[in-house]
Amino acid sequence: AKSLVLLLTGMSCFIIIFYSTWGIGYWIVVVEVTAVGGPRFSSASQAVATATLFAAGWLTSLTFISVTSLGPFGLLIYAGVTVLMALYAFFLFPETSGHSLEECAAEFVHDVLGDSSDEGDSTDSESH
Repeated sequence: AKSLVLLLTGMSCFIIIFYSTWGIGYWIVVVEVTAVGGPRFSSASQAVATATLFAAGWLTSLTFISVTSLGPFGLLIYAGVTVLMALYAFFLFPETSGHSLEECAAEFVHDVLGDSSDEGDSTDSESH
């Protein structure tokens, strides 16, 4: 009975934490980040990002029974993936606090897409 309580508590905590962070944050990041690439890239990148999300959900569903058969501590595998996601977000996502969407777009286009032209660089031309 104790392992069942631990299992249900772990699942509930995962669902609460996921849907209060990555669950909703995923859609915000996808729409905002891919929109800065313009119409040329946004639809395709949103489609790839959505397919990746569904593939990850499918993989989680596929492996859940096997992982839970390892006992309550088998869920540490999912906890490890969560830690990797947090490290990825902390070290690889750029800081956007205090920056306008236009500034983030210019940074994205320059860093990710490799566009070195100064077209559309409105960081100095307008104040918000």
